[in-house]
Parts: sequence; C-alpha cells; structure tokens
Amino acid sequence: MQLFVLPEELDLILTAFVRDKGLLGCYCQGDQYVLAEEGFSILKDGRAPSQCFLLAPGQWSPHPRPRDLGWIQVIPGELVTLEGARALIMSTVAGEASSKRMRSLRRRFAKSFKSGVEGRNVKFGGSHVYKEIRYSPGALDLFEQGVCWKQFHDGHVQFRPAAPGYVFVKSGSSAPVEAPPEPERVEVEKVLEDLIAGRCSRENAADWAALWVNAEDPNVNNDTVWEALGVLAMADAKTTDRPYLYDESDFRQWLEDLRGQ
Repeated sequence: MQLFVLPEELDLILTAFVRDKGLLGCYCQGDQYVLAEEGFSILKDGRAPSQCFLLAPGQWSPHPRPRDLGWIQVIPGELVTLEGARALIMSTVAGEASSKRMRSLRRRFAKSFKSGVEGRNVKFGGSHVYKEIRYSPGALDLFEQGVCWKQFHDGHVQFRPAAPGYVFVKSGSSAPVEAPPEPERVEVEKVLEDLIAGRCSRENAADWAALWVNAEDPNVNNDTVWEALGVLAMADAKTTDRPYLYDESDFRQWLEDLRGQ
C-alpha cells in the first residue's frame, strides 16, 4: 500500500493493529533487526525510523529475510521542508497481499482513508491517476494548506487528490461518492470469475469495486464481501518491474478466499 499520511496518524493505526492482533514490532538499524521492548511505535525517539516491521511472535529471527517470513514492512513518510516549501513524503506498507493479516490491515486504512491521486511531473510534464494510492484526513488538510505530496524527496512528481468529493470511474471521468446497494457475495464472485476468464478487464473490475471502496459511506456490512472488494479494487494496480502488480494467480487466490469464508 502506498499512503499519504501523517506519521502520527500512521502510528495510531499501526500501534492499535499490533496490540489487537498480538503482534511484535521491530526496527531496522543498519543491517540489524531490533525488537521493540516497551510497546511498538513508529515514532521511536520522537521521529519515524527509516523502516520497521510487524510480525507474529513465532516469526521472529534476528537475521531474517522479512518478506519470506511473512513480516509486514513499513516505510514511514515524513513532513519535510524542501527548497523552502513543505512536502509530505509518501509512506509504504508492504506484505504478502493475500495474507489475512495484510488484508485486515488494509481494511483499517480503507475505513478512514480515501483512494485516488493524480501524479504530475513538474519537470517533464504529463500526469497519471493512481486509483490504488490512499490519503488520510490529515494529509488532505495539509494539502489544502499548500503542502505538496511527493513520493521521494528529490522526485519530480507531485501528487494531489484525484478529485475531492468524487471517485474516478473510467479513464478520469468522475462520479459522486455515493455507494450503490451492497453487492451480494455471488456478484463479487462473478466479477472475479469474469476477470480470470478474460471476460472482464482489470480496469473494469477495479472500477466496479471502487464504487464501494472509494465511497464516503461504503454501506457494506458483510466483512467478507468488503475484504474481496478491497483487493478487487487493486486489480489494475501497476508496478515498476512488470506491467501489473497482481496476476491471474492472485485473482484465483482472491476468489478462493472469498468462497472459503
């Protein structure tokens, strides 16, 4: 997950998640991994570390390969001043997308964060809408005060809400943030089946799920359906090393998870 969020907001969500799930937190200090001893917080010593991890007690190892062990990696962003202007740097939360722990954490962010930002390259021109990137209420407040959003300190791309009060539905078109009636589980299954079979494009599947995921009030009471909509809304998410972040094996896993719950 890529997020524009204040460190204090991120800390509140993560510390509650660690407490509620009985997890451990650890910090990366150089090439060493150090367990949090007196309660986990990303605001260790008053500022966020370069990266930290969330893990179950049985997953601890002082010399791990974090992703292989199922750890959740957190790279907190920060509020900085660059060339005299304030900027909020993007935070990243990464883990096995299909794991129950990661899906549960994703739901927590979805409850209060909005989705959809537009990135504009201020040096070379051009823009693109990223429906999967979320932003917090605090980040939105800062943006409205003139704070720019950036992925990297020295990056040329600046981000902004894609359309305040609206969600992007197709190719940049917009619609009011009002969710349709809650879909039945069989409806979500059908969209996943069509996606796997090639009868539905990634973009159409993601846009359909986004009608609820991006809504101010999703009006989805079934946790299983909500979880499936959350991952389906990212079906067209892109990545740097291949065309799309998720492939058919992920879609099949999502469908299996939906049917198994």
